[in-house]
Amino acid sequence: MNAGGSARLRALSDDLAGYFADPSRYQDPFPMYRELREIEPVHWCERYDSWVITGYPEAVELLKHSGVLREPSAEAQFRHLGRRDIDAADTVAAVDIFLAAVINRDPPHHTRLRKLVSRSFSARAIESWRPRIDAIVDQLVGKVEAKSEFDLLRELAYPLPQQVICELLGVPLEDVDAITGHMGDSRIMTVRGAEHERSTPEDLRLLTQRQLVRQVEYFRAAIAERRRAPRADLITSLTQIEEEGDRLSMDELIGTVIILIGAGHETTANLVANGMLALLRNPDQWALLKAEPSLMPGAIEEILRHETPSRGQSRVARTPIEIGGKRIETGQQVMPLLIAANRDPRVFDDPERFDITRTPNPHITFTAGIHYCLGAVLAKAEAASMLSAICTRLDDLRLAVDEVRWRPSYVRGLESLPVARELVGAR
Repeated sequence: MNAGGSARLRALSDDLAGYFADPSRYQDPFPMYRELREIEPVHWCERYDSWVITGYPEAVELLKHSGVLREPSAEAQFRHLGRRDIDAADTVAAVDIFLAAVINRDPPHHTRLRKLVSRSFSARAIESWRPRIDAIVDQLVGKVEAKSEFDLLRELAYPLPQQVICELLGVPLEDVDAITGHMGDSRIMTVRGAEHERSTPEDLRLLTQRQLVRQVEYFRAAIAERRRAPRADLITSLTQIEEEGDRLSMDELIGTVIILIGAGHETTANLVANGMLALLRNPDQWALLKAEPSLMPGAIEEILRHETPSRGQSRVARTPIEIGGKRIETGQQVMPLLIAANRDPRVFDDPERFDITRTPNPHITFTAGIHYCLGAVLAKAEAASMLSAICTRLDDLRLAVDEVRWRPSYVRGLESLPVARELVGAR
């Protein structure tokens, strides 16, 4: 690489580290991702103290590699929320429970936990929930049908997964604040590296601690109650699952439920809102989907690829490995950027184009390998139900603003999505 190329790579690397530290500085990170992928798809970002992967083949190889671990990376991201030397015992215990959840574990613990939990999220299980999902969608859409303007994010996208998860878990909707948290806020993620090592703002750290402790207490009581008096809900199902004499412990049950809530809520809300934004910005695709409802499954996959709602989860090398011609040493962190890999032209033709008929569409939004998202089928089912209802009952929707803003968050989500429509009575 010549001097000019090296200088540009360093500038891109600094921009990337700055964006991770403060996502509000870029409303559109895709040009940065694209240029970095073209120059060096597996890149050592010194200020982030991590390898960053923007290439699709390299990301898939990393995610399926047996030489990387999730647990040490999860510790680096979340342990600061419950430090044993300064925090109260209940806070440390709550963080321990969170870190012990299946999404943060490695084999053999991950293998055991996933085997126990996966049956509750099979395609058959999700299909049995579909009538209730459709009923919730029907109710939410009914509330906005008479409005000429509304915020689609706040009135449709967010309430959908909130209500669905409350119903599935068998908890009252009024308890939704008690069971949701702030684990998606980028400011609670530690950034490794001397220059960009930062602590979470103390007010947010304390808020997150209180919410995590409250979640643990709430679900400890709920699980104990279900063991005494089983119900027809997901908490009861998880307490009763058993494989070869093995069952989930109380702490494992709590951690599983907390992870399901956090991951499912943000992913589904952003999938719906980001998807509607993409459709409204591409009127030909919006018209095509309304004319051909059978294209909905492909539309959901393209939304997941083009408007990926999650950045990705980091790993740590447990042995020296080689990815994309780069040697990653033992103990080094690696971040596969799913959002960048999903637009790699080596895999996707014209990747910047939003095309609901794209096939094949092997995106890795729900990651790959052993950590493939357990809630993927549920998220797709919720989004398909909501987008189908919008297509048929709110088919004249349009954006009510020229520009939208993305939240400064670890996930890719909008601050709001104002939409408008011309009501029949107003014509």
